[in-house]
Amino acid sequence: MADGMMGARTLDARALRAMLVDGGELALLDVREERIFSESHLLFARSVPLSRLELRMARLVPRLATRIVLVDAADGLAERAPMRW
Repeated sequence: MADGMMGARTLDARALRAMLVDGGELALLDVREERIFSESHLLFARSVPLSRLELRMARLVPRLATRIVLVDAADGLAERAPMRW
């Protein structure tokens, strides 16, 4: 994600791995459509298509302090996602 958007930034694999193992709460959300997600995705990612993100976000990530990582296929979906909730 782009810097300056609600504190958002782009993460590399090393930074994501550090977040996964640091013991903190993390929501890893893949915003691609379900069919594309099912073909390949990160191990701990949850499918939350951008088209349904607004409807499912409060249920999937109820605590405001939870760190959220949005995943896409470098197609800009993750950059648009914060505007949906």
